[in-house]
Amino acid sequence: YNLLMQEHILSKKSAEEFGENFWEQAIGSGPYRHLEYVKGEYWLGEINQDYWKPDVPQVERLRYRPISEEATRVAALRSGEVDIIANVSGELADELSQDENIAIYRRPSLDHLYLLTQTNRPPFDNPDARWAVNYALNREALVSNIVKAGELVGGHIPPGTVGYNATLEPVPYDPDEARRLLEKAGVAPGTKIEVKAHPFWFAKGKEVMEYVAGALQEIGFEVDLQFLEPGAYTDARRSGSYDLALQQGNKSNNPCNQYKIFYISDNYGSGYGAKNPEFQELINTACITVDPQQADGLYNRIQTQIYNDATEIQLYRQENIWAVRKRITGFEAYSPDATRPWNGVGVTG
Repeated sequence: YNLLMQEHILSKKSAEEFGENFWEQAIGSGPYRHLEYVKGEYWLGEINQDYWKPDVPQVERLRYRPISEEATRVAALRSGEVDIIANVSGELADELSQDENIAIYRRPSLDHLYLLTQTNRPPFDNPDARWAVNYALNREALVSNIVKAGELVGGHIPPGTVGYNATLEPVPYDPDEARRLLEKAGVAPGTKIEVKAHPFWFAKGKEVMEYVAGALQEIGFEVDLQFLEPGAYTDARRSGSYDLALQQGNKSNNPCNQYKIFYISDNYGSGYGAKNPEFQELINTACITVDPQQADGLYNRIQTQIYNDATEIQLYRQENIWAVRKRITGFEAYSPDATRPWNGVGVTG
């Protein structure tokens, strides 16, 4: 990605022609060409004979199936109904590794999970209330006992990328301090908050959020935990109709794009950027800074402010885990995401 220079390459003519159906029109120059799409069921592609890389891909047809429940994905893999599944939890990865027909691939992810706070209204317009949430969460137990994969983080920019700040430590678990901060912020016991999530983008998403809800109830909140479908979740997030919203983020490469989305455009409805024009100016300056060392310093400042003000409550950095039937050859695991490992795959038997 060249995120220093962001420019749309979408066709204005096509956007006007197709209107609301624009995003259903298949475009691109990848290894497969579009054949068929049935919403909620599958996407089917066939080999692109004009693809630039010789002998890639090797599989004539590729079918994508959205299967939100991990147990259902695993059952489909075991039965041979599907060949590759992503978003496998650490627990099931260990179990599947015992199957002689299945191989497990693991890579550190660039994605992290966190809670976005609604700073436009009480209680989370008060930084003490936001820090109370930070202290309420036992992240070590979350990673070790529920997800069984991933790592604890302080900041949201992954190692090896511009702006990574190794000095930001994971917030320790301290429920007593959390209760003290809520009292300091004037948040009464039993205060109701809405926590919204679309939990099927990652492994153990439902269980993670049930843990979060329980931890917040332990320090005195009444939690209305809502699991939403993607469209409803996006609408709620953009309109700001949440107190806490579960997010999956990737601020690798150049973090400019993500910062602009969250804190300049306010597409995520948190309100923090609009109330902090100096912070917005810091982001704009970082986005146009070409010198890597200067940019690194600016992104460090941005990340430190987000950490200190607790506008994002970090949970953990994910681990990408795939389970693949051994008849598949040439599979490669990627750190950025789980969407591109099939370009060079083949099939035996």
